[in-house]
Amino acid sequence: MNLSQLMQHVYRENGKIKRGDEFTATGGGTASVINTGIATRPNPYDDDYGIGYTAFVVRDAGGLNAAPENEFAEVTGYASGTQTFSFATGSFTTAVASGDKIALANGDWPSPTLMELANRMLKDIGRIELVDTSLVTVSGLGDHDYTLPVAAKYSVRRVQVQEWVGDSYNTIYQREITPSAPNVAGLITLPPLTSGLTIKLWYEGVHPALTAYSSPISETIDDHVAIAGLSAYAIRWYNTTVGGKNDFWRQRGAEAWQDYIAALKERPIKKSIKSPKWFNKKYGPEYRLALE
Repeated sequence: MNLSQLMQHVYRENGKIKRGDEFTATGGGTASVINTGIATRPNPYDDDYGIGYTAFVVRDAGGLNAAPENEFAEVTGYASGTQTFSFATGSFTTAVASGDKIALANGDWPSPTLMELANRMLKDIGRIELVDTSLVTVSGLGDHDYTLPVAAKYSVRRVQVQEWVGDSYNTIYQREITPSAPNVAGLITLPPLTSGLTIKLWYEGVHPALTAYSSPISETIDDHVAIAGLSAYAIRWYNTTVGGKNDFWRQRGAEAWQDYIAALKERPIKKSIKSPKWFNKKYGPEYRLALE
């Protein structure tokens, strides 16, 4: 699931995409969406309908997940004479085509706000398992210090390296981590290794920021948890903006937090088993590697 899909789920589950605001485009461009079918409705849209709404390209007409599927943009205008929604120049990377499925989410929860809430929720959810492959082995007769990514210096769960290029990864059980000052890289000391091989670090860190419609949600987080979490955060934000004066949304907010807490308990964040720091088998006098 990516950011756009998460936002679409949350808008739908909370009634922010009305029945008439989901339709099949009859044409468009990189800054427009046309639906000539609107003109035949009993109550067609007036000029400027939907300004401030967010338009999602839910599905590409070709059915191949091609652009602009999942892209979204804020509506800046609507012309009833041509049934055309307009957007900022270049809002979509590829022109919207006849047959593309479109959904309009109303402006109660602006898309930039929902994006920020999604990032806040993923940060608050706790550390997730991440992998770094930026380090490469160097040769030497003794142990060697490698500079750790700042995010990984206190949370390394497993260290793996290949015995040779193209080989599968083996776990290194002997390692020592040297801490450092805040926001300064630490060190990891590893035994002698053949040079030029990729080191794979498994560590716990904060979820990478979601910055684009295609930004992925980590697979370690169940989709239901992410949807329930963003719903809870969005409703709390909305209730704050209206001063808690809406009884329906106050009740809905309480239910959303209960759903989120229940989802976290039922579907906890997935993590692998942490490997110990010792080793239990040698591969030659200089490598000190152990297979999992």
